[in-house]
Amino acid sequence: MKPFNLQKFLSGEPITTLGGHQVVAFRYDTNFNDIFPLTVAIKDNTGLISSYQYSIDGEPLGTIDSNYILCMKDTELSINNNKQQTAVDKAKELIEKMTKQYALIAVDEIINVTAGLKGWIDGFQYWEEVKKEIETYEGGEQ
Repeated sequence: MKPFNLQKFLSGEPITTLGGHQVVAFRYDTNFNDIFPLTVAIKDNTGLISSYQYSIDGEPLGTIDSNYILCMKDTELSINNNKQQTAVDKAKELIEKMTKQYALIAVDEIINVTAGLKGWIDGFQYWEEVKKEIETYEGGEQ
């Protein structure tokens, strides 16, 4: 995780907590509290949403659990088994899936083309045989 940066956060970059909790809302008001001007609503792992006061450095007010320290979201993406995966790993995974899908499509196309060619060859051979039979028939009648 990257350290919290107030300017980046206020410009729209996503944040999270050190423990990976989701930030669902915030208010920045130096008139309300100039030492802890950020009020942040955070959803914990149970789905409970609570609000906390933070300094401009992302440090929580009081003796809150360090898992609630604010930080910038980096390129790590959460996957189903709650492990972390980098953007590069995620891209590789997506490419592998796409490659497999395109490979299956390509195999289907090859089968279709092959079947078409086989049908064309079979058809050609059939018409060649018909042509020979016609020639033989015509030759036999003369």
